[in-house]
Amino acid sequence: MEDSLENVQHLFDSSGFWIAFRVHRNIFDTVGNWIGWLPFEDDDTEVHDTKGTYLGHLYPGNRFYRNSKFIRREAIEKPPRPAYIRRQSFPGSIGPSRLPIGAQDLRLSAHV
Repeated sequence: MEDSLENVQHLFDSSGFWIAFRVHRNIFDTVGNWIGWLPFEDDDTEVHDTKGTYLGHLYPGNRFYRNSKFIRREAIEKPPRPAYIRRQSFPGSIGPSRLPIGAQDLRLSAHV
């Protein structure tokens, strides 16, 4: 899998801190550990962890939050582990953003 810059989407919390990145349908923490994927072909926002449990949603502005208001679907099957992804350079921070109703920042250290 090629992880060139045009394939990487950096993801941030509501404070604007970099918390993860996306390559294709896979989500990685800031050190490159695979933490989740987008399991549904008809939804490019709902993220499940590597065991298939709901992790969060991707929002406009490259935000990644957990949302208790969404009706979650169970992931049908666990995907194969993605190819090695090299650690990404720190992209910097972005400005803060209000959390959507029902959303909260993720604590990704529990998923590493």
